[in-house]
Amino acid sequence: VIANKKLGELLKINSKELLAYKRAIDESMILCVIDKEGIILDVNEPFCKVSNYHREEIIGKNHKIFNSDEMAKDFYVEQWRTISEGNIWRGDVINKGKNNTGFYIDTVIIPMFDDNHKLEKFLSLGLDITEEYNAQEKLNAQRKFYEQVFDNLPMEVIVYDKDLKYIYINRQAIIDDELRAWLIGKTDFDYCRYRNRTMELAERRLEFFNAAIEQKKEVNFLDVLTEPDSPDKKKYILRKTFPYFEDDKLKYMIGFSTYVTDLVEAQEQLTNQRNFYQLVLDNAPIELVILDNDFKFVYVNKQSIKDDKTREWLIGKTDFEYCVFRKKNIELAENRKKNYLQAVKEKRTISFMENFEDNNVKKNIHMMRNLFPYFENDKLKYVIGFSTNVTEMIEAEKLKDNYIKTIEDLVFMNAHKIRRPVASIIGLMNVFDKNITHDDFAKLKEYLTKAAKELDSVTKEANDYINQRHIQINQKPDSN
Repeated sequence: VIANKKLGELLKINSKELLAYKRAIDESMILCVIDKEGIILDVNEPFCKVSNYHREEIIGKNHKIFNSDEMAKDFYVEQWRTISEGNIWRGDVINKGKNNTGFYIDTVIIPMFDDNHKLEKFLSLGLDITEEYNAQEKLNAQRKFYEQVFDNLPMEVIVYDKDLKYIYINRQAIIDDELRAWLIGKTDFDYCRYRNRTMELAERRLEFFNAAIEQKKEVNFLDVLTEPDSPDKKKYILRKTFPYFEDDKLKYMIGFSTYVTDLVEAQEQLTNQRNFYQLVLDNAPIELVILDNDFKFVYVNKQSIKDDKTREWLIGKTDFEYCVFRKKNIELAENRKKNYLQAVKEKRTISFMENFEDNNVKKNIHMMRNLFPYFENDKLKYVIGFSTNVTEMIEAEKLKDNYIKTIEDLVFMNAHKIRRPVASIIGLMNVFDKNITHDDFAKLKEYLTKAAKELDSVTKEANDYINQRHIQINQKPDSN
């Protein structure tokens, strides 16, 4: 009796525990019982809630009514084969509820046997993961969206982890899907080895990565790539790399890259072209400067200023600053500014003469200045100044004027001082053709001596004048 009483109490206790377990399952898990043929024998309230069916609508129906077209065709075949063999099946299932509403269950199906160990029915227990699945679907859709965006960007996008290993690569960076998948988790050194590229490339990138991490800011650099089979052909890639930190610790290294080969080649062509034109302008026999609309220098050729440092310093400066720098009279700059403004106002070339002392050679310099305004869309863009040193020409003009004056003076001297005594001598010579007395001869001799002395005096005067003019002509010309 005592034994039966204790057994009853034990069964009572176990029954309570079983009821507690069943209640816990009914409240927290989705339950469905089906027989060996797949007919639904029982469902709990959570199952009805998630499927939108009433219990009486599904009891006695085949479980296939919940099969979803979203699952693979062989999914249900494999699942039924597993449980029919008495094995437990676990996995996520997409089910079709009432009105084709989908719900997702994290499921375990347990085969149940009778007292003779024969398969009798199946117990399906699950957790509703519809919200989690939808959230994951949204996350996947979002990831797919951004990957589509990144894959179609006109640039390479690469993300490294804190150990500088690849964790994301878009299709612009690597088109081959298999290679892109292989590279995830690898380093730049692994990639360079795989592509038979020099390790210097990876080492150089690592230096820039470390600089970005140390400075905690974006670092830009230019990569130059050559293919082993075409070493003369170069590819230029502009890399922009910036580190992303969380809690002051590096989490990602994000890189954007753009192929700039065409731009670099165009820049090289532009540089070569600029160098060519600059070579021509630097060797042109004129001084050439270009001023902006603020009267500041933007270009000066070597004929204007030989010293490279001074020429470089002058860019962005005004003529006033240059005159102060060269210790020249500020009136030079004022006169140039006046002509500059006149050229701009009248929209035409203005020419003017400029004279100044060159302290290096201690000589007066004469420059012919010309200012030409250049407009774009009726707005002043530049004023081009070109100048020619006309000092030698002016000196030559003065020499010519001096020679002409000398010749004119000699002609005057010949006409008024030399011809008179010569004419007298010629007239007196006619006397020799006549019979003359001793007294007449004495007078004739007196006249001839006087004329000869007068001619000799004039000759000396002419010689002194020529020497004096020669000295004057070879002296420094008058600046006036």
